[in-house]
Amino acid sequence: MSQIVSLITALLLAASPAPPSPQPSPGPTAEQAEPRRVEIVVLVDESGSLSAEGVAQERQAAARIPLAVLAEDAKVAIFGFGSQGSRGRVAKVCPMTELNETGRQDLTQCVGGLKLRTAEEGYHTDFVNALSTAGSAFSDSGDRTARIIFLLTDGKLHVGDDPSFGDGDRDAVAAARLTERVLPDLEARGIQVWPLGFGEVDPDALRSYAVGGAQGRCNADAPTPKAIVRATAAEMDNAVSEAIAAAQCSVITDTDDTVLDPGGRDELQVTIPKIASAGSIEVIKRDPRIQVSYTDPDGRLVNPAVPMDGSTFVLSGQNAAVESLRVNNPKPGEWTVHLTAPAGGGSQNVSARVTWQGQLDSEISVSDAAPEPGQSVTVQLKLVTRDELAPEDLAEVEGISFSAAASGPGLKDMKVPLNDSGQAPDAAGGDGLFSGTFQVPEAATGTITLVGEVGGPGLVGDSVPFPMNVSTGGKPVKTQLTVDPAPVSPGGAVKGAVEVENTLTTPLSLRLTVSGLPSGAAVSVRPPVVAVPAAGRSRTEFEIVVGEGSELGSWAGRIKLVQGEGQDEVVHFEGGFPLTVTEPPSLLARLWWLWTGLAVALAALGALLLLLARRRAADRDVGGLTAVLLQGETAVFELNGRKGSDEFRFAVRTDGAARLDTPTGPADTYVARRGERGRIVLRTPMGDVLRLGLNEPGIIQGDLALEFRDARGRSPQPQTVPYSGPYSGPDPDPPRPADPWDDLLY
Repeated sequence: MSQIVSLITALLLAASPAPPSPQPSPGPTAEQAEPRRVEIVVLVDESGSLSAEGVAQERQAAARIPLAVLAEDAKVAIFGFGSQGSRGRVAKVCPMTELNETGRQDLTQCVGGLKLRTAEEGYHTDFVNALSTAGSAFSDSGDRTARIIFLLTDGKLHVGDDPSFGDGDRDAVAAARLTERVLPDLEARGIQVWPLGFGEVDPDALRSYAVGGAQGRCNADAPTPKAIVRATAAEMDNAVSEAIAAAQCSVITDTDDTVLDPGGRDELQVTIPKIASAGSIEVIKRDPRIQVSYTDPDGRLVNPAVPMDGSTFVLSGQNAAVESLRVNNPKPGEWTVHLTAPAGGGSQNVSARVTWQGQLDSEISVSDAAPEPGQSVTVQLKLVTRDELAPEDLAEVEGISFSAAASGPGLKDMKVPLNDSGQAPDAAGGDGLFSGTFQVPEAATGTITLVGEVGGPGLVGDSVPFPMNVSTGGKPVKTQLTVDPAPVSPGGAVKGAVEVENTLTTPLSLRLTVSGLPSGAAVSVRPPVVAVPAAGRSRTEFEIVVGEGSELGSWAGRIKLVQGEGQDEVVHFEGGFPLTVTEPPSLLARLWWLWTGLAVALAALGALLLLLARRRAADRDVGGLTAVLLQGETAVFELNGRKGSDEFRFAVRTDGAARLDTPTGPADTYVARRGERGRIVLRTPMGDVLRLGLNEPGIIQGDLALEFRDARGRSPQPQTVPYSGPYSGPDPDPPRPADPWDDLLY
């Protein structure tokens, strides 16, 4: 039994987990980024080269733009343009309008003012005045406003009847004015131009307009402005979709459509992914009388005036050819669009799709805010997302990437790739902290600025720049801090360590502080003070303690090592760390070592019992036994026992020559078994029991006797009293004292 206990103890020790080793984590904090504003002017060609159907297609495309814009702070204007005439070179059909519920509705209605011009109204194509008028419609509200012109046209620059372009080749003068004055002015003011052409356009000219304006982009992987050309006005809807998606970094899903008969009902399905922070369900009805309602993925009917599970709604275009339901913080999954057609009129093709966008703001930090030239620092990007979005949800987005852009004296377009895979220098995979290494150039001086960048379809994000001041005179205090990323339960703590090298001649008293966590995550640092000797080193182990009442969740926090307070505060280290607070383990989980020990013990006991059972079966196996029938002293017949059985059954026949045979029933059956100490226990058909040693004959009737031989080669046991009929006296082989293993063996 002591051997079993030793075995169990060894297995328990082997199964015990080793404590996880600390992993490094870095970097400082940023203020919340100011939301980006968007202003858009839609220029719609009204020239005489269009058909009535072409103008209708332009109206529908122009109406879609304000419905598909997802920025919360956005304004849109829609202008029609032609050339000099009674309608004016540019007609301000819809003035700059804020995209609230009323504004979106107004814009879907006022596009009806777009028209096909007559010669008197000015039916040529003046891009010069169209683009310059559009440029003057934008505000000067700061660098964080994205300014975009969508130019819808079917023609080429033509101003031959406009004396304002001189008396010579007026088209050439207009083209030069575009290149030399209008486009440079738009570029200087940060205004992008996205030409959308169809029909007999000049693709090269449209491309030059796109390149001539500002070249901003909405994320690291998004395209810069470009011309999109289609063959006919019927394809303008797709061109608008492509342009909107590229310009604002959104994704427009595949269309679900149906043919709705008069008085009929039908449903369309569209899907919003979990990464989306905003979405717009667009329904192209064509017939404004079609009634539309919406249900969310849980089957609940949407009331646009009532928020639902954190989602808010704006419904626009109910009485227009294009209707939209904008959803902020949408519930992910399949949404259903319910359609009801009016009784009169013909059948209508109705379609629905979703434009969605995911907002991923971030904070950039570095492991050393004052690095020396040539030093490698860890750059870290912390996502600032809504609570419903977990880091693992990012894996659903194909092509997502994160990086940091470094700029400063002598630096140009330096990119720092960042990862959240757990590969160095990233401390833990999937925690929402993206890390990478930046090598400070040997010749670096002054300030290096880092800005976080997000790339991927449908993703936008803002990041406040983080300045690093390059230190050229050496640093008196150097630090290194690590935090264990292991999960913790309320009442527990995660471990960390900080190492400080102090070259000053005075000791330091530094403080550890934690920030960047929600108020429900009650944490503190123990001990909060780090003492560092003068001209020496120190290593301090600390704990980030999670309070008993802390809420559960996963976050990326910030930890700082500071000296002094208020205006005198000096930050020696500031970096991110992952914190995952989980449910306290159950009693079953807390006593894992006990259950593991019991399981190991039971497994060992089971193995022992199996071994003993096999030994018992092997000891009782009559295979190898040979029964020998003796007549007098002569062996007249032999019969072998069957391997794998614990009984050797046979009959003794005396009709004719004496022999051993297969029994026919209990009346003629002899049964031999292996007994203790190598004896053979033989039961006769009459019920008498003989105990025989090997090679030791026992008389069974008349001059016939039986003896047994064993191929196992066991030594013969001492002889018993010769048989002379059934024995009724004392047992010639008295039982031995009881052994505790008997029940297991026999």
